[in-house]
Amino acid sequence: MVQCSILEWVGVQRRLVQPEDLFVDLFCGLGGASEGAREAGMRGDLAVDSDPEMLQLHALNHPGCAQVCATLPDCSLEFPISGQRWWLHGSPPCTKVSEANQDRDDDDRSEAVEMVTWFLKFAMDSSALWWSMEQVATPVVVQALEALRHPQSPYRRRFAYTVIDFYDIGVPQNRRRLLAGSPDVIAALQRAPTVHRCVRDVVDDPGGTHLRNKVWWMYCKKGDAYQKTLLTQDQRCRPLDMPSFCITATPLRWATPPVSGHLRHISVRQTARLQTFPDSYNVGALSSRARLGLANAVPPLVMQTIVQQASQPR
Repeated sequence: MVQCSILEWVGVQRRLVQPEDLFVDLFCGLGGASEGAREAGMRGDLAVDSDPEMLQLHALNHPGCAQVCATLPDCSLEFPISGQRWWLHGSPPCTKVSEANQDRDDDDRSEAVEMVTWFLKFAMDSSALWWSMEQVATPVVVQALEALRHPQSPYRRRFAYTVIDFYDIGVPQNRRRLLAGSPDVIAALQRAPTVHRCVRDVVDDPGGTHLRNKVWWMYCKKGDAYQKTLLTQDQRCRPLDMPSFCITATPLRWATPPVSGHLRHISVRQTARLQTFPDSYNVGALSSRARLGLANAVPPLVMQTIVQQASQPR
C-alpha cells in the first residue's frame, strides 16, 4: 500500500472494467457514486467522508468497503498500489460554490474552489487507471478547471470536462452538473446514448398530477435584459410526464393545479427513486438527514453510466 502523498502520474489506455477492479470514493456521502460503480461491476475498496452519519449509511449499504471518517485532504489515508486497477472518484462539497446558496462569502467560496483544485491535481497525480469528479457547473468552478488548462500548466492535457444535464442520461430530473475526468473517460461519457425518463416512469404512487418546487422567482428575458418575475403557485408546478425539478434538501411537493392550501411533501423513498437509488438502499430513518444525503449524492445511474461507457471497446 502507498500513502496519500502525490504519486507520479502514469498515462494509461482504456481497459475493460473487470470484477476485481477497485473503486475509491472521496467525499462519498451516503454512497451514490459507490452504488453506481457497484452496479457497473466494480468493487468498493475505500470510501472517505467527514460526516460520520453519512459514512455509517455508506457502511450499511457497502459492507465490503473500508470507510474512513476524515476531512480531506488527509495524507494518512492509504490507496491501492499502482499495480492494481482502480477508479478514483470525488465529489468535493459544492454548497459554497452553488448558485442556489446566496449566503456564502468570498472566503467560503475560495476554500471550496481550492478543494476542487486539490482533488483534480491529486487525481491526475495518483496511480488510478480511471478517475472522475462531479461538481456544480458554476462559473467559479469552470474558472478553476480552465486555470489548470493554461498553456504553461503541467495538467493542461491530462483531463477533460463536460457539462451535462443528467436528464439526458436517464435520471428523471433536470440536474445540470459538471463532470471532469481522465480524457478517455469524458470522451466515453460524451458518446453515451441519450435516454430520457420522466417522473411517472419511476414513481408509481404519486400524490398529485404535478410536482412543485420551492422557487418563487424566475429571471425572464424582456428585450435585452432579464427581469426578476414572481411566479404563481401554478407556474411553480411541473406535470409528471416531464422530468422532476432538481432534487435538493428542501423536499418537492405534490400538487394538482389550481393549487391552494397545504401541499404534501414527496416521500423520502420517492426522492430516492428520482435520484435513481434502488428501493433496497438504506437511506436512514431520519427523513431530514436522508433528504440531505440524497440531495448531495451522485445519482447512481450517472456513475454506472460513466463506468460502463468507459468500459466499452472502441
